[in-house]
Amino acid sequence: MATFKSKSVQSETLNRTAELMVKKFYTLRTKFQAGYSGKLRCGKYEETREFTISLNHAIFKANQLLTMKFVTEKNIQELEGKFKSLNQKYTYLRQ
Repeated sequence: MATFKSKSVQSETLNRTAELMVKKFYTLRTKFQAGYSGKLRCGKYEETREFTISLNHAIFKANQLLTMKFVTEKNIQELEGKFKSLNQKYTYLRQ
């Protein structure tokens, strides 16, 4: 019984982590859209286009996780890696 309970707690934790990752992606998109003007839009068009596509795809994948019954640590690690990559790209685009 203890094993089932620990798996249940771990599953709840992973689900909460997935929800937090979704919020992080939406926050990043909001920050990006707020700063998307002038120099960024004109000078780095292809890069901002690629970033937008990647970010929207990551949000889609993160939202898919919320509908899954079982979220794995691998799923969360992939999301965290994607977020880190997108956050670095966002920092680069703002320069």
